[in-house]
Amino acid sequence: MKFDIYTTKEFCLITENKPGALYKISAALGDHGVNVESISAFASPDGKAVFHIITNDVETTKKAMEHVSDVGIDKKEESDVIVVRLENRPGELAKVADKLHRHGVNLHSVYILRTGDKTEVAIKPNDFSKAVAVLKGDL
Repeated sequence: MKFDIYTTKEFCLITENKPGALYKISAALGDHGVNVESISAFASPDGKAVFHIITNDVETTKKAMEHVSDVGIDKKEESDVIVVRLENRPGELAKVADKLHRHGVNLHSVYILRTGDKTEVAIKPNDFSKAVAVLKGDL
């Protein structure tokens, strides 16, 4: 089974967990004309805030992140993610998960980018090249 996929970048920021962190990150992106396509944020047990962000413009996002201040950024990381376009119906994500697990691909993160007629799911696998090959039907 082949899946409709494309690749993009995910930005991970780890900051101090304090009021205004989300505002400063989102304001820097907005001020640079960058649209947030997906964001996931949570507090870690060690008092940090962890943000996973996918945008419409990778290069401008990099520039915008240089303008985020006063939130105590401990780490900025950019990594590859695979976006899988699925029919918006029950069981579609299970098909992706099944194919990946049968080929020994583990996932670091999974989240929904958008829904509508199609659902787009971002996945960050432990083996990017293998996951792309599996989802394209090459393995």
